[in-house]
Amino acid sequence: MPKKMVPRVQPPPDELRELSTHVAYEVEMLIGSATRLLETQTDLLDRRAHAASFTLNARQLHHFFYRTPAKQIDVAPGAPAPPLFAVDYVPDWATRQPPRRQVLDTLARDVGRRVAHITVERVVGQEYPVLEAARALLEVIRAFRDAAPLNFTANLGPLAPPWDARTGFAYGARGVTQTSAPPVENVLILADPHHPGPRKKR
Repeated sequence: MPKKMVPRVQPPPDELRELSTHVAYEVEMLIGSATRLLETQTDLLDRRAHAASFTLNARQLHHFFYRTPAKQIDVAPGAPAPPLFAVDYVPDWATRQPPRRQVLDTLARDVGRRVAHITVERVVGQEYPVLEAARALLEVIRAFRDAAPLNFTANLGPLAPPWDARTGFAYGARGVTQTSAPPVENVLILADPHHPGPRKKR
């Protein structure tokens, strides 16, 4: 079916307020999955699920914060719904956003090739620096929150995950507890379903 291109119009305030809960969900899932990946787990299925969640949520947020809306969108029947962007909430976001980190560009590209789709590149496998990417995204999430985004009514929470501190942490029956050892700088997850588990690199 041929495309039907029209100028992109910013979503109205009521839609922006409703969609803010979806952005907050992505943030919650990113922080939660990173936290789970950065602590020791023995269940391989859980690690795979958290790895898939982290990489996909990271790509979604990277696009939300750093992509620029197209001037025209396709409104033909069956066309993809137009995406939402940080600039829809913060008009001068381009001057407020933290510098774009290479680790996030690389991760967003590789997730599309190796996680979001079944491609031949999965044969090779790919490793992801979870802690480095999570900290880079946390920086931009905080900058977005501090910019007082218009019509953003969802609560982003404290944005203070245990891995953001320079001390270590561990899970237990009583939740997250601090430890004396600092976290490993990079926990690398191999996007290969046959891989036995993550490596830790110091």
